[in-house]
Amino acid sequence: METIRKPRFGFWHGVLAVILIIVLAAIIAPMFFHARDKSQGSTRSRMAEYDEASASKSAPTEESPSWNTVSASTLPRMVISTADISVEVKDVKAVSSIIIETARAAGGFVTSSSISGESGSRTASITVRVPAKSYQSSLKKLSALGKVLSREEKGEDVTEEFVDLGSRLRNLRREEQAILGVLTKARRVTDILEVERELNRVRGEIEQAEGRSKYLANQVSLATINISLNEPEPAVTNAVIWNLGETASRSAHSLGVVFRGIASVAVWALVFVPLWLLIWLAGLGIKRFRSRSKSQPK
Repeated sequence: METIRKPRFGFWHGVLAVILIIVLAAIIAPMFFHARDKSQGSTRSRMAEYDEASASKSAPTEESPSWNTVSASTLPRMVISTADISVEVKDVKAVSSIIIETARAAGGFVTSSSISGESGSRTASITVRVPAKSYQSSLKKLSALGKVLSREEKGEDVTEEFVDLGSRLRNLRREEQAILGVLTKARRVTDILEVERELNRVRGEIEQAEGRSKYLANQVSLATINISLNEPEPAVTNAVIWNLGETASRSAHSLGVVFRGIASVAVWALVFVPLWLLIWLAGLGIKRFRSRSKSQPK
């Protein structure tokens, strides 16, 4: 009988199989990565088209401000200027009128004004807002109205916050457009309500950011000056005038104080009479005891 030999896989068969696997992987891998890159490229192209469309919609025109599309390095510094000044003047009421006219002449206005006290000791507190370009010149004029007692200037740089608000507004408007696109495709009532809630949230944040931007712009464009006015205290002359009645009254009062003191001492002495008696008897007894001791023969 002939024996049937079973095929055996030797060392070289294994090497050949490994080589075959490597070749197949080298052929299939580029095809896989190419397909994935193609799908990612199409996704990126769609996103780029959406960004370009959004940018073209939100791009500033000649009439609209362009601060929300630039960085802080390309913007002039946005500083909120505030000054506090205290001035001593001869006539508070007259100087208050001059301050109001100075603010109006600079293109500003008065936000608060108050005067208190009587003539010769009146004080006033006035707050004015003037354009930032007239801030230093107005402050110089106000300082020349009298004797400056104190002066403090402060500046708050809000450039970075202003730019951040612009970026936030741009992103919120893009989000708003995306939500509006989803809203047009929604069919179920629950989906529509959920999308509308999200839309209201985004629009609320847009209103807050726009309000903050307008507030900062207003604060930067107008500087605030707080002025405190006061009149010098009148000089007081201490004239010495002798008054007979007042002198007699003070003398009688002093005499009464002396008599009251003597009476108080007498009362205390009477109250402590028993104590004084005991002390005297004790001293007397000690004295007799000592005399007897000395008289006895040793």
